[in-house]
Amino acid sequence: MGALRRAALKAEFKKAGVTAQFYNADGDAQKQTAQANQCLGNGAKVIIEVAEDAGSAAAIEKTALAKGVPSIDYDRQVIGGVAKIYDSFDGKAVGVLQGKGVIAGLKANGKYSQHPVVAELNGGSEDANAHLFKSGYDSVLKPLFKSGTFKKGPDQFVPGWDNQKERRSSPRCSSRRQQDRRRRSGQRWLAGSVVADLKSHGLKPIPLSGQDATPQGFQNIISGWQTMTVWKDTRVLGESGGGLGDSAAEGHAR
Repeated sequence: MGALRRAALKAEFKKAGVTAQFYNADGDAQKQTAQANQCLGNGAKVIIEVAEDAGSAAAIEKTALAKGVPSIDYDRQVIGGVAKIYDSFDGKAVGVLQGKGVIAGLKANGKYSQHPVVAELNGGSEDANAHLFKSGYDSVLKPLFKSGTFKKGPDQFVPGWDNQKERRSSPRCSSRRQQDRRRRSGQRWLAGSVVADLKSHGLKPIPLSGQDATPQGFQNIISGWQTMTVWKDTRVLGESGGGLGDSAAEGHAR
């Protein structure tokens, strides 16, 4: 959980007089399961969960429900889970902005009319958000693939959003080596890996989308290596999550 979201959640809980504990699983699903079991053992009234993977996250929610404890899917929806509430941004809208960002970049550099190849890196297939983002930029790009305006390049998921795995898969995306004709729709820190990959192959910048508005993403935009990013105000998500958690806790207490 990001620092801004955590701070916003803490502020909301403090305002409501609710005691809360925060744990970071550091991407480890087994660690998250152990943390959730610890919370339940300590008498937690609500579990607010940023899922590490759908399978373990769903199991956590079912274990909590069996103890009469409601769960909230926070940021990521848990497919197969039993949460009472899903609190997140509009993932499809984020993807639409990414797709439009790539199109704007292609028009700006004069390549839009030259049937550019567009490749997609979709994040982790185990993350429901990755599919939502993809549905958004696919809704923008597929009509252009169908009309022949763009050529469809590699389209792949990156397990666990792991930028090292992305770097290992990049040679497959780079195999065309048609610099200035290869375009990507990247996400999160994957965009930074795309930039590193382009530089390592001696290629020039290409229209490249991203999201989460990370400091590295902004640096890449300023230096001309990334076209755009999508800022999602996580403080708003933290505030809503805190309010929902308080409501769910009150409902459980009753």
